[in-house]
Amino acid sequence: MKVQSIQIALFFKNLMLDRPDLKFRTLIDNFNDVFDSMPTQFELPQGTPNDVPFMILKSKNNLSNCNVSRSRIDFISEDLNYVENQDKILQFIEDVSSIIEIKNFGFVTTFFDEKENASNDIVSEYLKVNNTNLKDVSIRFNNPIKLNREQYNCHISIDDITQQNMHTRDTRKGLRIKKDINNFSSNIKNETFTTSKIQSLFKSANQNLYSSKVDV
Repeated sequence: MKVQSIQIALFFKNLMLDRPDLKFRTLIDNFNDVFDSMPTQFELPQGTPNDVPFMILKSKNNLSNCNVSRSRIDFISEDLNYVENQDKILQFIEDVSSIIEIKNFGFVTTFFDEKENASNDIVSEYLKVNNTNLKDVSIRFNNPIKLNREQYNCHISIDDITQQNMHTRDTRKGLRIKKDINNFSSNIKNETFTTSKIQSLFKSANQNLYSSKVDV
């Protein structure tokens, strides 16, 4: 299975109260080849949850976007020019973490294989039982991994889904595997991750992230 999309989520140590277009000016400039549409900004009413985006950067082909809220920033792409472009991802990490402190991270990849009855494959491959009557099967678990000699979460979901292309509206049935490598619940001291550490963790996670192989 080939990787379909990637998401890099960086969570701020403190809420961002600045104007995002000014705060992330360097990011916007460095990624103008990726996010080549006009940035969209929103005025958030009082009481809006802190993870609701108030600036969105998008590509004209609608395959890449960057959502900025008061508590986090997410780079999400289905464009194969960027999904496996390590230099671009490391640049994103640097442009963000060099100007705002990061306390949590998430590296997420999604794989998809078109097939009519993915539940049968999930049951036989991962549940190790012989039951062809099960439908809409989903499995979720955390298989912690070591990155640079430290332990982090690797949340995995394996699903039989019907997926819709948001541009063409075409639907496809198939098997989806999602991997989410993160440090949630492990940063109990609310420590700050430096740029070099996040970049090093991403490099260390690379082989696992870009492989659809799942050890159960």
